[in-house]
Amino acid sequence: MYCNIKKSKTPSNTLPAIVFSVPALLIYTIFMIVPILASVYISMTKWNGMSPSVFIGIRNFTSLITSTDFWASIKNTVILLILSVGMQVPVALFLAYLLYRTPKMLRTCRAIYYMPAAISTAVIGIMFGLLLNSDLGPINHVLRNIGLGIFAKSWLSDKQTVLPIVCLCMIWQFVGYHMVIILAGMLSIPPEMIESAALDGASSPCMFFHIIIPQCKGMLEVCMMLAIVGSFKAFDIPYMMTWGGPGTSSTFLAIFMFKTAFLKADLGKGTAIGIIILVLALIGTQINNRIFHAREK
Repeated sequence: MYCNIKKSKTPSNTLPAIVFSVPALLIYTIFMIVPILASVYISMTKWNGMSPSVFIGIRNFTSLITSTDFWASIKNTVILLILSVGMQVPVALFLAYLLYRTPKMLRTCRAIYYMPAAISTAVIGIMFGLLLNSDLGPINHVLRNIGLGIFAKSWLSDKQTVLPIVCLCMIWQFVGYHMVIILAGMLSIPPEMIESAALDGASSPCMFFHIIIPQCKGMLEVCMMLAIVGSFKAFDIPYMMTWGGPGTSSTFLAIFMFKTAFLKADLGKGTAIGIIILVLALIGTQINNRIFHAREK
């Protein structure tokens, strides 16, 4: 006796997946892919925003390679990148660990440390510009009144001090932002893991390096990526403080792009700088991802 058993067909999820993915794909294509492709084309033209554009190939990129101002902005951006990765993230990690170990002041100190990140970057730039003013700034005024007038300087006009000062101001604003991200990772660690390590006699530095940091590795990777991308698009604070001066001493790639595109009315070359910023940011994030994934392996 033979039984005809019909195989039940499982409903395919392909069509619903396509239907629900199409709107997101259209939005991403319209607002991301199309502007990037348009920017690539504009970067190969000579255009001032008013007259018709003229296609010139890679001439904008070759002229940037021979520009001393472009390489000066590259150097300043790399210095900011090194300081952001080497200072911003470690200080945020240290503050997050202090708050994690002292839960009584967690909410109050977390709000205080995060407050600079909630303030507009333009306001931060104006504030530090006034504080560091050589004639009217309170910092030089205090130094002169306490007998340390020899240390009073034109902080934002001296080529030796302007770049470190501007970089430290940007690092100061976003330390609290990274601290909150890392602290969220620490608070997600199971308390039993910390308690068992303490019962086994693990010291605080041992728990920090062998438990806290490995468990927060994902958060640290995010913070490093944000620091890298933020360094390449730094604009508001240095522009409000110094306008990129004196000369090109505090000019970063984003400021150089703005000046080239709008002050010099060369949108083609300005867009070429934007493409270079995009490529460098992608390279930086890929290196960051490879470093963290190599440590996992």
